[in-house]
Amino acid sequence: MAFLRVPTKNKLIKHLYIIAVFFKRLFYREIMSQNIYNPRKIKKAVRAVRDIMFYKKILSDIIKYNLEKDLFFYTYWYDEVTYALQLLKEQYNFKLITRTHGHDLYEERMETGYMPMRRMFIKQIDRVFTITESANQYLSSTYGYPPKLLTTARLGVDDLNIICS
Repeated sequence: MAFLRVPTKNKLIKHLYIIAVFFKRLFYREIMSQNIYNPRKIKKAVRAVRDIMFYKKILSDIIKYNLEKDLFFYTYWYDEVTYALQLLKEQYNFKLITRTHGHDLYEERMETGYMPMRRMFIKQIDRVFTITESANQYLSSTYGYPPKLLTTARLGVDDLNIICS
């Protein structure tokens, strides 16, 4: 699902989704719960809710088409695609696992120091794979994730001490 990166190239559809954001409770919950007054952070929140709405529509259609199957979703980044799936999970009862790395984990690494929606999306996920133990600790202490949801699964391969010349 990571290939759904840009919601749409059609500017009219993009603008309609942006307008719709201002009618979504999700947007106002985020703004109020995080006390966001910075215009750059508000813009990030608008884009995040727009993307979540877009992905939720696409993914809902995919899920409805495959209802007779046992569905399992794995997302490689913990971003708006994963958030959209979390909104759909209770309704459709599927398994959802995500992986998080650095750019989709640490607020401090973001230009604005803000990662939209992260604190809102702790429920409706079966497992979060991180690449380090410190990432597990960060998710628990910063966002309140229960440790039982977190598993360290490093990237790469074991070093077998093979030297190529």
